[in-house]
Amino acid sequence: MKFANLLLCTAALTTAFAPAAYALSSGWAVINAAGIPIHGQNIGAVSHPGTGTYIVDFTHSVKKCAYTATIGDGSAGTPPAGYVTVAGASGDAPGVFVAVFDENGNVADIGFHLNVRC
Repeated sequence: MKFANLLLCTAALTTAFAPAAYALSSGWAVINAAGIPIHGQNIGAVSHPGTGTYIVDFTHSVKKCAYTATIGDGSAGTPPAGYVTVAGASGDAPGVFVAVFDENGNVADIGFHLNVRC
């Protein structure tokens, strides 16, 4: 009986967390220094309100998701040194706020890759 319950729970979890569900609720974006999307999945709009700051909106709420980003762009080659910080965009459920900094810690317009997993 316990084994049967375990199988039912496993089947329910597998269905609930199927890769297709992740694909629909997650997303990713490659954004260039000007704030223009180069590639991505489930991207809505992208805004570039100031130097080194971007808001990437997805086609669904990402409020309860994990965000990661790294310096990079859509072309070949080595991107400049720097780092990226991410946070949920205040008052914007489908949005992720991205701040990009150069190697000296100054805000800078540098392309980045953003990954959102829900």
